[in-house]
Amino acid sequence: MTYALPLDYTQAPINPPTTKKQKPMLETRYKKGRLGHEMETTVTLEHIDYNKRRVLKFSTYKQGTGHIGTYVSSSIEENKEGYTTNTYALYEDYHKRFNVTQCKSVTEKAVRAAHEVTLQSAEDHIRAAKDFYKIP
Repeated sequence: MTYALPLDYTQAPINPPTTKKQKPMLETRYKKGRLGHEMETTVTLEHIDYNKRRVLKFSTYKQGTGHIGTYVSSSIEENKEGYTTNTYALYEDYHKRFNVTQCKSVTEKAVRAAHEVTLQSAEDHIRAAKDFYKIP
């Protein structure tokens, strides 16, 4: 017997590249799953192909120590016939853990507040990731 688990968010389509130089678009999602409250923001670093792009994800969630923390990681996101896959290269892709916050309980309000603090320094992480991959 198989069970289908409902998702709390819908997958945003991959945006085609534009010719104008513009600010990176932030796609923010909230979900509550078996691990608790989680906020995730995705930024497109570069378009590799029509259905493939390199993204930088800011994930804020409860850490194993009971604190709220943010993990920034990069991956290749590919749209394949209605579903999306993320490919990571262990120890080779850009990743960083930061903004560890202590709180009495991990609530939606606390996770949202910690994620807002994270997004204030997003430009620095985007610039560091672009330098890491040598993206102009």
